[in-house]
Amino acid sequence: MADGRLFALPVGGGEGSPMVALDAATGRRLWRAYVTRTHGATGVAAISGALAYVVSGDGVLLAKDVDNGVNRWKAFLDDGGGLGLPVGSASVRGGRVFVTTERGSVLAYAAAGCPPALVCRPLWVWQGGASSPYESTPAVGRTTSFVGAPNRLHALDASTGRRRWSGVVEGFGEDFAVTTPVIANGVLYVTTVGNRVYAFASAGCGASTCRPLWNGVINPEVGNSTATDPPSVSHGALYVTAWVAGVTRFAVPGFP
Repeated sequence: MADGRLFALPVGGGEGSPMVALDAATGRRLWRAYVTRTHGATGVAAISGALAYVVSGDGVLLAKDVDNGVNRWKAFLDDGGGLGLPVGSASVRGGRVFVTTERGSVLAYAAAGCPPALVCRPLWVWQGGASSPYESTPAVGRTTSFVGAPNRLHALDASTGRRRWSGVVEGFGEDFAVTTPVIANGVLYVTTVGNRVYAFASAGCGASTCRPLWNGVINPEVGNSTATDPPSVSHGALYVTAWVAGVTRFAVPGFP
């Protein structure tokens, strides 16, 4: 939602599935536009100013005008480079848009595009080698972009793509893939598929590899639980959702 508008996106493939903008107060449809002609979106729209950034399932990043749905610029994420198709949603902050691919790459674009061209190249590409098989939208702080991966959380310089540090979670395999991070009060919170939650200092630890500030089981009373969605922070508490285990609440230090 932005400036009184709600944006509804078709998720997945399928011709004829448009993006729709609605008036939040009345529900009246303001406009409809294709994501691409053959695919829907991989996640939600990221809104900044007059543009809504959407990633299609066939690997196109689109910057749409929030007033009418017209594409102001676009980018082909793979573009012959073997980076793979996108996962999760785009993130935007500080004049840059960030996208993650299935092969563990993070791409950054100028949020304003690359006028006068309509098709843009990335400002930088970081190739991590492996991506989380689940929700893996980048989280963006003031100067750092954070992305989950198998057994790792990576902190990248938002201006250059250089890796600043990596956070380590316990164990190996798909159950320890890190999902989308969430930042609150200088702390980065992530979950792993295998029913655990981790907290890292968002500023890092002064070394290239960092250990978590704390970690815990999402719900120790429920076995074989799966956490594939990102956590959320609200009113001084961290909320984590896991399939079977349901929602678990953790206290967040530093909040009144």
